[in-house]
Amino acid sequence: MKIKEKKQFFKKTVYLNIILSLLFILINSCRTSMVMTETPSPPQEKTVKAPRKVIKQKPNNSKLESETSSEPYPIHKRIKTTFFYIGENDIYKSGVIDNGSSAWTENWVKAYGGIDFPDKRDGYFPAGFIPKENPFYFALPYNDVTDHGHKESVKSIPILKKWKALEDSKGSDDFVSYCKNKWIKINYRGKVCYAQWEDVGPFETDDVNYVFGNARPKNKKNGGVGLDISPACFKYLGMKDNDYTDWQFVDFKDVPDGPWLKYITISNPKW
Repeated sequence: MKIKEKKQFFKKTVYLNIILSLLFILINSCRTSMVMTETPSPPQEKTVKAPRKVIKQKPNNSKLESETSSEPYPIHKRIKTTFFYIGENDIYKSGVIDNGSSAWTENWVKAYGGIDFPDKRDGYFPAGFIPKENPFYFALPYNDVTDHGHKESVKSIPILKKWKALEDSKGSDDFVSYCKNKWIKINYRGKVCYAQWEDVGPFETDDVNYVFGNARPKNKKNGGVGLDISPACFKYLGMKDNDYTDWQFVDFKDVPDGPWLKYITISNPKW
């Protein structure tokens, strides 16, 4: 390439670079101008949800007072306890109490299925026959029944009023004892069993203040004994002789699983 041509080429290159630079500056200037003149859009407002109001429902107070009341039954502590059994005095005629019958069942041996011998056992149950009623039974010195019907105390003692309402709600036409078949919890040195009320005694039949209150047993015989229990209870508790126990009424819904639920007595008085 000649020198003159080189100079012309160089000039053209320089002019081209200048033009490109000016174009670049012009383009950037236009962009800046557009940004400056553009109206900024207002920031969008965030939608904030109002906190949901929690409405607490009022408890339903439509239940009867007897259903909502949870007054615990009194605990009777250090009560002299002896054992007895169905049919006992058919063998040993003591002349004091005939355990061939009970306060509520004339032929108790027949209703039970046989004599509940304490020395003839199949575990906690009688040997030789299947019991028709609960081998875990007891006696307390109160009877709600007389020859003329129920005692007046049934209407005034809170526990008996509760049991009466429960039985009356079943709508049965049969005559019932409000005490028969009720449950207690027996505690002997930390060992606990449950049993059903199937007889009245020992020695007293109307000791309301003790059975349903906090008084000591009215009876003074045999060291002031206040509770009789069956051979099954005696064996389950590990008792070797008459001794002191604690006991308390319990509702059936609070009776836990155990051998006392294998046979449950539901019979009404039979005379």
